[in-house]
Amino acid sequence: LGQLAGWLPWHPLLPHTPPTGLQSDADYVGLTTVTVALAIFGTMYFTDRIGRILDQREDMLIRLNAALVESQRAIRELQQRRSRFMQTAAHQLKTPLAMVQTLANLIRDGVVTDRAGMLATCDKIVRRCRDGMAQVSELLALARVQEADPRRHSSARCDVAVVVTELYGRYLPVAREKGVELTWQYRTQLPMQVRVDPQDLTDCVGNLIDNAVKYTPAGGQVRIVALRGSRRIAGSSDGDGRRQEFVFIVVRDTGIGIPELAASPATGAGSIFDAFRRGHAAVAAGIPGTGLGLSIVREVVEQAGGYLHAHSEPGRGSTFTVAFPVIEEGVPGGAAKEPAGVSAAGD
Repeated sequence: LGQLAGWLPWHPLLPHTPPTGLQSDADYVGLTTVTVALAIFGTMYFTDRIGRILDQREDMLIRLNAALVESQRAIRELQQRRSRFMQTAAHQLKTPLAMVQTLANLIRDGVVTDRAGMLATCDKIVRRCRDGMAQVSELLALARVQEADPRRHSSARCDVAVVVTELYGRYLPVAREKGVELTWQYRTQLPMQVRVDPQDLTDCVGNLIDNAVKYTPAGGQVRIVALRGSRRIAGSSDGDGRRQEFVFIVVRDTGIGIPELAASPATGAGSIFDAFRRGHAAVAAGIPGTGLGLSIVREVVEQAGGYLHAHSEPGRGSTFTVAFPVIEEGVPGGAAKEPAGVSAAGD
């Protein structure tokens, strides 16, 4: 451009070549200038694009590395939890087995020789064996729930009234023998079909009823209520919030209560819902138990997409509410209102 305008003298790139005069041709100079400019800007553009792509890949690698670190941490935590679980399970199973061995040695070594003493010792052995079998059964139930595919609930169909009625018939003789009043009712004429595996629902509600009867003294009451209602789903973008139909199952007792639950009703890690965790009141009262029932309840509720709430007052009883999504097929009359007497506060 300088040579074309006469500002600069012409200097050939190759001194031995004859002059061509192209530096004085405006078309040639313009085309050359545009070509060089496009090359420069094209190089800058592609360099910027490549730089952006490399930055994105770097960010992706950073995120993947962070996710990998988090996964490794979760795996280590899971391994530690599994190790603690196995150690605790072994310790819990060792206790009744050691007692059975001790009692059997009393008979074998001739320490207990009279018929009445032998019968009493045998009764203790049977009770300890029953306790050990109960622990094994609950361990197998918890392992089955934890290792099963959570997606099984999406295709499952279960009638809450049928399951709870069967459980009521199973635990009614136990409650009567203990002197506890056990009642069961459901407050709706609408179908109570839920998307929960039937065996899981049986284990979940059965553990709640078993605990309620076990920790309620003679003369107390255990009430089982099932009803339908709607609940606002968290994270809805609309103003009123999207509501979903649930079946609420409430197990309320007048037992000794759970002080730990009254102090912290949360159901996360470190709560009374952890495996082998038992309330101090139950241990002090000498009531046998495995500490696995509430863990099974939490696992089933979380996997089925439901929710769980617990409320307790020491010396006055506890209330556990579990809710499972309703199967809406063929439901007349639309959604129901929030059920009276059951709320997030576990009233």
